[in-house]
Amino acid sequence: MSIGLQAQNYGCATDEYTNVLLGDEASRDAYLEQLAEFDAIAAQRLGSREDAEYVIPVVVHVIYSDCEGNISKSQIEDGLRVLNEDFRRTNADTSITREVFQDHAVDVGIEFRLANLDPSGDPTDGINRIQAGIATNASNNVKSLAYWPSDEYMNIWVVESIQNFTGTSGIILGYAQFPGSGSWNTYGIVIRNDAFGTIGTSNADGRTLTHEIGHCLNLLHTFQDGCGSGCSFTGDRVCDTPPAAGATYNCSFNTNSCGNDGGSGSPYNSGTPDQIENYMSYNSCQNMFSAGQKNRMIAALNTYNPLEELVSEENLIATGVNGLVEADFITSTDIICNTEQVTFSDNSSYAGVATSWKFGGEARPAESTESNPSVQFPYEGYHTVTYTASDSGQSATTTRSVFVVSEEGQFAPYSDDLEEANSISNSNWYSIDPDDDEHEWKLTTEASYSGDKSIKMDNYDKCGSTRDELVTRSFDFSPYSSVNIRFAQAYARAVGPNQNFLRMYASANCGETWGIVWAQSGTALQTVSQAISGPFVPEANQWQDRSIDLIQSAYMKEGVLLKFAFEGLGGNNLYIDDFEISGQYSGDLLLRRPENGNRGMAKDVLLDWKSAGIVDSYEYELDTKSDFSSGNVITGTTDFINSNPNNEDTEVLIEDLELSTTYYWRVRYIQDGNPSEWSDTWNFAVDDTGLGTERIKAESNIKVYPNPTNGLVNVESDLPIESAEILDLTGRNVYNYNGLGETFMTMQPQLPNGLYMIKFVLQNGNIETKSLIVQ
Repeated sequence: MSIGLQAQNYGCATDEYTNVLLGDEASRDAYLEQLAEFDAIAAQRLGSREDAEYVIPVVVHVIYSDCEGNISKSQIEDGLRVLNEDFRRTNADTSITREVFQDHAVDVGIEFRLANLDPSGDPTDGINRIQAGIATNASNNVKSLAYWPSDEYMNIWVVESIQNFTGTSGIILGYAQFPGSGSWNTYGIVIRNDAFGTIGTSNADGRTLTHEIGHCLNLLHTFQDGCGSGCSFTGDRVCDTPPAAGATYNCSFNTNSCGNDGGSGSPYNSGTPDQIENYMSYNSCQNMFSAGQKNRMIAALNTYNPLEELVSEENLIATGVNGLVEADFITSTDIICNTEQVTFSDNSSYAGVATSWKFGGEARPAESTESNPSVQFPYEGYHTVTYTASDSGQSATTTRSVFVVSEEGQFAPYSDDLEEANSISNSNWYSIDPDDDEHEWKLTTEASYSGDKSIKMDNYDKCGSTRDELVTRSFDFSPYSSVNIRFAQAYARAVGPNQNFLRMYASANCGETWGIVWAQSGTALQTVSQAISGPFVPEANQWQDRSIDLIQSAYMKEGVLLKFAFEGLGGNNLYIDDFEISGQYSGDLLLRRPENGNRGMAKDVLLDWKSAGIVDSYEYELDTKSDFSSGNVITGTTDFINSNPNNEDTEVLIEDLELSTTYYWRVRYIQDGNPSEWSDTWNFAVDDTGLGTERIKAESNIKVYPNPTNGLVNVESDLPIESAEILDLTGRNVYNYNGLGETFMTMQPQLPNGLYMIKFVLQNGNIETKSLIVQ
């Protein structure tokens, strides 16, 4: 039975399976006859427990023969999502329940949770994966292959196809075992993966699992015993579920197969239409359980000893699904811009209320007790977040890093040979692993194109059913007309299925949208012609240089991100090393600061612009008129140093400007004696004091300590610091600390040993530099 694959040749085989367990149809009918007596006895035993809420620990055994059948954790979680929404009546389609049934459609009060502890008490994600040929044409043989005690876990076996033992043609999507109808060692559900959840391999709406779990908790088909006037012995033997003459599949609200369905005990009049909305029908518009069905399921949990043990408080603790098990959080975006706020939210297993957040001294705010705080991280890199959640007297804490990128970005040329990194999480890269498994990008010393390190996609003997992404830091491509991206790559196919893809994407809006700029697959991706039977570790001659020309004008701007995306099935390991970026300068000059329209400047102002590549010199003009015609134009030139935009050839300090005056400025470069076009014209205004709105005194006194340092750097200044950047001896920017407006700050740049310069920009426009020794 499945919605979305709905047709008469798709079915639930629970009735036929019950015949197998009990010997024949007559024995099955005798078993079903006991349900009326069961309901009466259970009703007496229920008492106040009828409205209690129950949690059922779940283990999903994924039995697969190939990678496609090894469905992702995301698909499994999606299947549980559908199941829980249906049982708690939070499903989105409750509004189509017809009025005659609205008062009878209920929240069952049962929640299903993936186990966090296995039968040995060891950690688990509630998913047990086993590769076996019996995943196709499966039957009860998969249950002996993988089984956890049914008085501790609800066993779900996900397979690729199911043996047809019904004696009819068609495809079986799933079958279940009624409680007490056979050995508890086989109790649970067998279901095809293409009927599980709504994503991945599924081509259904995920409600096959809802239907089969209903059987596991003693529910019959709505058409089980056909029509009749006694609701306790017709249909599914639940009085608020009108009987149906037989299975129907299409969602026709005019269906009324029983004309004598009223009578004693029924809340409906004779001639009430079939309840095709019911999950225990075969119809395509399922959206409800009835109150009577709820009572029967709750009665089962309180009558059968193994099920009583299953939902007991002791077992919920033993399987790790009781209350707050593990603290976790999510962010409103995977990639965070340093100029934007990101919202943090609880994602704990299985319940949590935010107690405290710690974001680090550089964040705004640094700490919070709000449930969903919004935070800004002013500088790029990894930031450590510590989150504590609580629930019913329990508390749990987790510490994790978030990745922040600069809105402006790193200038080119740029190179990263990975030799300075110790892991992905302290490098210039960010790994996104959707399924949170070991199939992800990692830093490795197994192989390299140069040096000792590279980045590895650990793909051997794994099924890459999801896309794992590797995101760069942001880059400033605004000075260029085109950009060239180069890297070394190694990959070999495995013996067997190989459907791997490596793609590169670019984003100009902090990862909100991405455009594909390069892709390779098949033989084009391979750097070794033959298949490798074991895990691939490339030798020196098994690497290839890759070159990508980025020419789209949409990416010739600040804050551009790049990312590799690896996906597919099967295959082998892939490696990346020696990532390089260079650009073809457009010739346009781009101004940096003071920003256009800035007000309240001091009378001493630093003009700063971007590099135009290799030129002879730069010429600047400053005037009180926008057409530079006042006759008092301040002009000058700076001699070219190199293409680094952070050198003195791309900045000039103008002193003693007029108070309460607006100034206009522009820049151009000179090459071979020929001047370029002028840049855009920007303006700023000096305040009426000439001190700047944030200036405290005329001179600053900056202290940097400890110096030498082994990592931690404290900075004290008499004047607020607008930004600080650390440069190596080649002038390359290796660390940024931006836009604080503070007189004290602490940096943790994590740099290799050596001599560096710290360049401070103060809020009065002055620039000061201090040397720094890291040892």
